[in-house]
Amino acid sequence: MLKIRDAAMSDLDRIMEIYRYAQDYMIRSGNPGQWGHFYPDRDLIRSDIESGACKLLCDQDGIHGVFAVFEGDEPTYQYIENGQWLNRDPYITMHRMAGDGQVHGLFRCALDHCKSIADNIRVDTHEKILRCRN
Repeated sequence: MLKIRDAAMSDLDRIMEIYRYAQDYMIRSGNPGQWGHFYPDRDLIRSDIESGACKLLCDQDGIHGVFAVFEGDEPTYQYIENGQWLNRDPYITMHRMAGDGQVHGLFRCALDHCKSIADNIRVDTHEKILRCRN
């Protein structure tokens, strides 16, 4: 069963392994430009950990996924092409979701966590994610 916990600095190497796996997966799946092998970098993840935004998805075998949760307005959401938000209520944003490819249900677990702390959730994504294929 997956559980969520806050990341610690001692988790940084494992977190970066998971992001590297996700980067490689996106590149192989036809999305080489979104993260490449440069995003997110260690400094950004250190900042996420220090601020308490970095969350880990774990089971009895270890850490399998990572994501960040932020409260407050997301500046990149001020303008949206070809769409609109359902409301203007306060929200949290889920960013930088990645898994190690070993377990299923990471996104559902992360989303359930977000639902437990907020009624209004926005998930940061990229247009190429919708086009990736195995």
